[in-house]
Amino acid sequence: MKLIIYTDGGARGNPGPAGIGVFITYENGQPVRKRKRYIGNATNNQAEYEALLYGLQLAKELKAEEKAETTEVKVMMDSELVVKQLQGKYKVKNKELDKLVRRVQNMSTDFTKITYFHIPREENKIADSLVNEALDELDKPKRRRELSLKQKKRVKERDGYKCTNPKCGRSLIIDPQLELAVDHRAPFSLGGKTSPENSQTLCKDCNEYKSDRLDLDF
Repeated sequence: MKLIIYTDGGARGNPGPAGIGVFITYENGQPVRKRKRYIGNATNNQAEYEALLYGLQLAKELKAEEKAETTEVKVMMDSELVVKQLQGKYKVKNKELDKLVRRVQNMSTDFTKITYFHIPREENKIADSLVNEALDELDKPKRRRELSLKQKKRVKERDGYKCTNPKCGRSLIIDPQLELAVDHRAPFSLGGKTSPENSQTLCKDCNEYKSDRLDLDF
């Protein structure tokens, strides 16, 4: 069995939140695996090695699934540094990277042959997009929290509405985008946009009471 593994890793910050992407095909180009993963905080180079390790692990699983007696692997990466370190052309001076290199070397023994190739980023688009997808998915909850905080701030800034029943007069909070009260009293608007100075808004309790007593004039 012959496999081609495209891997990529990247961090937003260096070090910072990091993601990895792996795209594996058979020699004829048929896709067989496409994976992404968030790996926590890491440098760009650490993420590149983690992506490679993940790719080799997936290739090992494929070898077991297909019960292949021999498995040749070609690894395609757009990190020239990592490729030349694995080819023995560059020395590995960083201790953390050296640990990752040793892990790669140990995993390489599971394959009949493994070779590393440096390719332009344009030829590694799928693995690169997987990295971004992994990081974008991580950012979604954060963006939702930020939007929620902004919304709460806007609502707070527009506080000042009051129930128009003179015997009630309790404060209402109005959503500045919808111009509707949104606090726990779920107030009822008699129509149109309102303002603190000219509000026709009743709180829920007063509105329900008025619906039962049509003679009331508030």
